[in-house]
Amino acid sequence: MTSSLINLVLTYPKRFILFILLITLAAGCFVYKNISVNTSNTDLLSKELTFRKNDIAFKKEFPQFSNNIILVIDARKGDIAKDIASTFYKELKNNEEELFSDVFYPNELDFFKKNGILYLSVEELEERLDDMANYQPFITRLSNDQTLYGLLNTINLFLSADLNDSYVNQINKLLKNLTEQKSLTWGNIFSLENELNYREIIYLQPKLDYSKFFPSESSLIFLEKKIENIKTNYKHTDSKNFNIRLTGTVPMEQDELNTLGGGAKKGITISLILVFIFLLYAFKNSIYLFASFFTLLIGLIWTTSSALFFFNELNLISIAFAILFIGLGIDFSIHYLLRTYEFSSKEINDFLFLTNKSITNALLLTAIAIAIGFFSFAFTSFQGLAQLGIIAGTGMFISLFLTLFFLPSFLILIKKIFNKSLDKKQNNNSKSFQFVNFMTFFKNNSNTFFTISTIFLLFSIFNLKNIKFHNNPLELRNQQSTSVATMNELIKDRSLNPNSVDILVKNISEGIKLKSNLSFSDKIKEVNFIEDLVPQNQDEKLEIINQFKTFFPEIKMNEAVIIKETNIKKKEDELLINIENKINEKYKSLINLSYIKKLKERKFSEDIFYFFRENISNFNNSLKAEKILKENIPESLKSRYVGINGAIRMEIIPFENLNNQRNKKEFVEYVYKNAPNVSGGAFTTYEAGKTIISSFKEAMTISIFLTTLFLFITLRNLRKVFIVFINLIAALLFSLSFLSLFGLNLNFANIIALPLLFGLGAATSIQTILRTEKFKTLDDYFNSTTPRAIIFSLLTTLGTFFVLSLSSHVGTSSMGKLLIISLFSIFLANLTILIPLEKYFFKK
Repeated sequence: MTSSLINLVLTYPKRFILFILLITLAAGCFVYKNISVNTSNTDLLSKELTFRKNDIAFKKEFPQFSNNIILVIDARKGDIAKDIASTFYKELKNNEEELFSDVFYPNELDFFKKNGILYLSVEELEERLDDMANYQPFITRLSNDQTLYGLLNTINLFLSADLNDSYVNQINKLLKNLTEQKSLTWGNIFSLENELNYREIIYLQPKLDYSKFFPSESSLIFLEKKIENIKTNYKHTDSKNFNIRLTGTVPMEQDELNTLGGGAKKGITISLILVFIFLLYAFKNSIYLFASFFTLLIGLIWTTSSALFFFNELNLISIAFAILFIGLGIDFSIHYLLRTYEFSSKEINDFLFLTNKSITNALLLTAIAIAIGFFSFAFTSFQGLAQLGIIAGTGMFISLFLTLFFLPSFLILIKKIFNKSLDKKQNNNSKSFQFVNFMTFFKNNSNTFFTISTIFLLFSIFNLKNIKFHNNPLELRNQQSTSVATMNELIKDRSLNPNSVDILVKNISEGIKLKSNLSFSDKIKEVNFIEDLVPQNQDEKLEIINQFKTFFPEIKMNEAVIIKETNIKKKEDELLINIENKINEKYKSLINLSYIKKLKERKFSEDIFYFFRENISNFNNSLKAEKILKENIPESLKSRYVGINGAIRMEIIPFENLNNQRNKKEFVEYVYKNAPNVSGGAFTTYEAGKTIISSFKEAMTISIFLTTLFLFITLRNLRKVFIVFINLIAALLFSLSFLSLFGLNLNFANIIALPLLFGLGAATSIQTILRTEKFKTLDDYFNSTTPRAIIFSLLTTLGTFFVLSLSSHVGTSSMGKLLIISLFSIFLANLTILIPLEKYFFKK
C-alpha cells in the first residue's frame, strides 16, 4: 500500500503539495485563533484524585481563596508601610465592583481599629499600655502644640529631667528621624519599633474576563499602574525607603506565562537555528536543507493544531512539545535524505522510490519506538505529562507521514520548477565525519570499555538510594521572577505558611470536637476556626483598659496652628541652643549632636505631625474597645471561616518543619486520618508527589513492557531482544547515576525523560540492528549512511534538549538537562555495551 501511495505522490507532486499546504494554512489559522496556556500547577493532575476533589469542594465553599493576588508592602518604618497600605486599600475598594471580587486588609477594618487590642494576650496588652503611660506626658504636650517649636520645647523640657538611657535613646531616634525623613515617623514611640523592615499584606481576588488571553489582565494592569503612581508621587518618604510587589497565584501564573511564552519563542528560534546549522553540515546541499526545514515547519504547525484541537489548551509541561518535536521530528528527514545517497545512480523518481522502499520500515519502527516512550504517560493521573506525551507521540507520526510523502514530492517539485540537480553525489562519503575511525577505536578496545561500564553500572545500582524527588511546585517556577521571589521571601519570613491545610466541618460543635482531637498532637501547632475570632479573657482585658483610661483618658488633639510670629525662628534657635547645652552637659554619649546642627541649618521633616495624628487617632480608637461577640464580627472576616453553603473552615498549622519529608508525611497522614476532606498546603504537595511517583512507576512499567513486546515483534530473536533490553536498562541506570552526581533531582517536569529513554534507546538500537543485518561486517555498516544519520540525529536532538536546559523556567530546564543526560547515556551504553556483545547479532 505504501508503494502505491508513494507512486501516486511522485506522479502528481503538485496536487499533493497543494493539498498539504491548504491543510497547513487551515491549521496555522486554527493555532493563531486558539493558542492558550493553562499555567495552573494544580491542573497538571487529574481532577478525579482525592486531594483534587477536596480542593475543588473547598474552593466552592470559599471561592475568595482561589485565583488570588497578594499585595506586599515593605518599608523601613511601620508608619510608612501602614499608610501606603491604607492608601492602596482605599483605592482598591473604590474599584472593587469593577475589577475585584474580594479585597481583604484586616488592619483597615473599623472592627480591628477599635477592637484589635483585645486580640493581644493579657501580658502583651499590659506591656503596650505601660509603654503608652510612660510616654503619655510627652505625647499629651505635643498634642497641644503640633509645631516644630512645640516639639523642640517638649524635648528641651524632658531633657531637663533625669532620664534613663531608654528614654534618651528614644529622643535620639526622634531627632535622627526629624532630620532625615520627609514626614516624621513616630512608630518608635507608639509601638517601640525595632525591626529593619515592616510589612503589610493585602489579599485580593480579581474578577476574571475569559474573553482575554489572560483573564485577570485588567486587574494586574490597574495594580501595576497604582504601584508606579505611589512610587512616583508618595510624598512622605523617598521611593527607596519602601517597596510594593505582587505575588500569589495570579501574578505567578502571569509571570509563568511570560516566562514560558518568551522562553518558548526564544527556544523554538534557537532550536531551529541549531537544526539549520547541523543540517547544513550534514547535507551540504541547499535543496535538501530547505526541503527538510520546510517539512519540519509544516509538521510543527500540524502537531500544534492537533494539540489544541484535542486539548483546547496547552499546560506548563506540554508547551515544551515544540522544542521536542524540532529535535526528534527532524531525525526522520535526516535519515531519509542521507539514505538517498545510496541510490545516487538512479533518476530522481527512481531513487526517491527506492529510498522510500528501503527506509519506510525502519522509520515506522523508529516512530513507534519513540511514541511508546511518549504515550506511556497517557494512561496515568499525571495529566500534564500525559498531554505532552500524547502531543509529542502524535507528532512523531505526523513527522513520519510528511517525511515519507511530502518530502519526496517537494524535492521533485523543486527540480521541476528550478530545473536544478539535487547533487546526489556531493556528500556520499560518510568517512568525512571520521565516524569509522571513532567507532573502530571503541570496537578495538571494547573489552576495556565493557569492564569500565560494568563497574559504573554496579556503582549506579548502589547509587539509586541517592535519587530524590522534589514535590514542591513553587521550585519549578522561574525563581528570578518578582512574584516567585516575593512568595519565597514571605514563606522564609513566615509571613505566609504554605504548609497549613484546611478542613471543612458541618457545624461549630463538630469543629470544637475536631479541634480538641487535633490539639493533642505534637505535630500540630495551631487549629484556627470561627470560634477563635472571639478573643479569650475579654472581661479581664477590658478591665485593664478601663483602669488605664481612669489615669490616662483619651488624648485630645488640638488643631495645628500656623504661627505667624516673625521671631518664631529665633525662638526655635534658642531652644536648639538650650537642647545642645543639655546634651553636652548630661547626654553627650547618647545623643548625636550632628542632628542639632542639621536642625539649626533648617534641615528637618516637611511634615512633622502627619503620622503623629494618625497614631493618636488609632490609639484613641483602641481605648474604645468593646466586648466581641460572634454576632458583631464583620461579614468580610466571618466569610473567611464560614462558607457560602454554611460549611465551617478550620485552618491547621503544623508544628514541625515540613521541608523534612518524614515530618510532612506524618503530619499529612495524621490530619487525613482525623479529617479525610483535608485540602491545600502540605496535603496537596504530598499527595501530588505520591501521584507523580505512582504515575512514573506506571509509565515506566508500560514503557518497559511495550518496548520489550515491540522488540520481540520487530527483532524476532531472543538474544537480540535480551541484548537491547540490557542496553536500555544500563542507559536508565547511567541516567539516574549522572542525575545524582550532577546534584539534580527528579521533579514534576523532568520525570518524562526516563520512560522516553526506553523509546529513544529502542529506536537507536533498532536502526542499528536492522541496518547491520544487511552488511557482512561492522566496517561495511560504518561506511553506510546510517551511522552518519544517527550521529546527526543525535546532534540535532542534543541541540534542542540543550536549548530546553537553558530555559529560565526551572521545570522546563530540568527536563532539558535530564533529556541530555538520558541521550548521552543511551549513546554511552551503545558504545560500551552493544559493541562488546556484537557477536550475538552481527554477521562476521
